[in-house]
Amino acid sequence: MSSSYDVIIIGGGHNGLVTAAYLGKAGYRTLVLERRDVLGGCSVTEQDIFPGYKISAASYVASLFHPNIIRDLDLHANGLEFLVRDPPSFTPFADGSHLFSCLELADTQKEIAKFSQRDADRYAEYEAMLTRIAEQIEPLLLMTPPDPTSLDPRNLWRLLGMGKMAKGLAGDFLPALQLASASVADFVRDWFESDAMQSTLATDGIIGAYAGVESPGTAYVLLHHVMGGITDAAGTYHRGRWAYVRGGMGGIPASIVASTQARHDPVDFIAGEPVVRILVDKGKVRGVELTNGEVIEAPTVVSAVDPRITYLGLLDEENLDAEFVEQIRNYKMKGATTKVNLVLSDLPDFTALPGVERGRQHSGTIHVCENLEYMERAWEDAKHGRWSREPILECTIPSVYDDTLVPPEHPDHHVMNIFALYGPKKLVGSTWKEEGPAFLDRIIEKLGEFAPNLPGSVVHKQILTPDDLEERYALTEGCIFHGAMGLDQLFWARPLPSIAQYRGPLDGLYMCGSGTHPGGGVTGIPGHNAAREILRDKPPRG
Repeated sequence: MSSSYDVIIIGGGHNGLVTAAYLGKAGYRTLVLERRDVLGGCSVTEQDIFPGYKISAASYVASLFHPNIIRDLDLHANGLEFLVRDPPSFTPFADGSHLFSCLELADTQKEIAKFSQRDADRYAEYEAMLTRIAEQIEPLLLMTPPDPTSLDPRNLWRLLGMGKMAKGLAGDFLPALQLASASVADFVRDWFESDAMQSTLATDGIIGAYAGVESPGTAYVLLHHVMGGITDAAGTYHRGRWAYVRGGMGGIPASIVASTQARHDPVDFIAGEPVVRILVDKGKVRGVELTNGEVIEAPTVVSAVDPRITYLGLLDEENLDAEFVEQIRNYKMKGATTKVNLVLSDLPDFTALPGVERGRQHSGTIHVCENLEYMERAWEDAKHGRWSREPILECTIPSVYDDTLVPPEHPDHHVMNIFALYGPKKLVGSTWKEEGPAFLDRIIEKLGEFAPNLPGSVVHKQILTPDDLEERYALTEGCIFHGAMGLDQLFWARPLPSIAQYRGPLDGLYMCGSGTHPGGGVTGIPGHNAAREILRDKPPRG
C-alpha cells in the first residue's frame, strides 16, 4: 500500500467499489479502505455466520443494479451471474389460498382471477401505467441533481431534462402525482379490490421504510417493481425481473474487484482498515488517518458511508459551517428493519401448497402479509416502540437455485433469508439485546402458521436487529438506505440541496453512497454518478 494516492474512497460497499472501478479505469491511483474484513458493505456473502454456508446476510435479491455499470465494467465476464426466479413471488394466506406472480402477464392474471376477475382485468393496465411512468423517470436516476440556487450552466441542462420528463408524464400525470404523494395502501386500493392483491403489492412500499402502508409518500416505491430489471450474460435487459446472485450477493462486489484487476487498473482494495478521520488543511482535504495512526495522503477523498458518519464522525466540526452541521444532524435516518437468516433441513411445507420437494412456492419471494389491516397493525407496534407481534415477512430461499450456498456434506439443506417488519431501533422499556431472541422466535413461529414443518427444520438461526445492522454494517439507526427515502430527502434534497451534486462542502471531498441521489438499494448508481462528477473536476489522464 502506497502512502499517497490520487483518490481515497472510504467504505468498500458496492457504491464505493463502483466509483473506484470507474476512477481506476480512467487511470487514477485509487485506494479503497473498508473497515470490515470483507468488501461489499451490505451486498455481501458472509461465510462465518454458519460455517460451511454462504449467507447473503444483509441485501438478498438483485434487480436494480444498473445495466450501464454491468456493461461498462464488463461484470458478467468477471464472474457476475444472475439467477432469475420463476415465479417471482408466492403469497400464502391463512385460509389456505395462495397467489403467485409470474413472469408472463397472462399467467399472473390467471392467478389474480382466483381472487377477483376485476383485479385480473385491471392488472395489465396497472403494469402498463407503472412501466410508462418508470420509463420517464429512469433517466433521472443517472442525472446529477441540479442545484436550484446555482447559476452554473450545467444546471440549466439538468432542469431542461426534468422538463422533458414532466412532458412525457402528461398522459399519466394523475397516477404519477399519486405515486409521489399517496400512501401505498390508498394507491393499491384505488386499483384493486382483493386483499390478496392489495397486500402483496403493498409490501414493496414499506420495505426498509420507517412507515406503514397508510403513511403518505410510500406509494412511489411501487415503481421499483418495474424500474428494475436483470441484464443477462448476452447483454439483454429484462425489465421487472428480480434474481439471486450466484454465490450470494457478494458476487456483485467480487465481480467489480475482478474487473479492475483484469484491466490492471491502479486500484488497491484494503479490508480491515477503519478510517477514523478525514484530514483537512485550510478548507481542503489532504487524506485520511487510520485507527493505527497511519496517515495516507490524497487530494481527493470520497465517502461511501452515510452522511452522518461522514460529516459528524469523520470530520472535525470546526471544518464545517455550523448551519450545515445542524442540517446533517436533522437528516432523517430512522430504521425499523430486522433481518433473519436460517439454515433449514427441509423446504417449507406450506398448508396452502403442500410439498417439501422443490416447487414453484419455494422459488421466489414468499410474502406473509395477510391484508392491509394486518400490515398497518404491524406498524402500530413499531410506532409505539415495540417489535411487531404480527410481523410482515419477506422470505427467500436462494439455495433452491444455487447449491453452492450449502456445504457438500449437507446437499439437502437450504438457506432462507427473511426481511422482517417491524423492528424499530429504539424500543420502549427494553433493549434489542433483551428482545432480539423473542422477536426471532416469533418470526419463526409466524412462518410455522403457514408452513407447520418449518420451526422443526431450523438447523441454524440468526437475527440481525437494528443494533446489529448499525454495528456490523455501519447502518446508522439501522437505516438500510443511508437515510429515509421520503420526497423531502430525494433528488436535489439528498442528502441536502447544497451537497446533492456529490461534492462535499470542502475542496476535494465527495460522496458516493446511498445517502446521495438516487438513494438506497443495490443499484451502483450513486457510485457511478459520483465517479462521473469527480472525473469532470479532475484533470484528464493520458
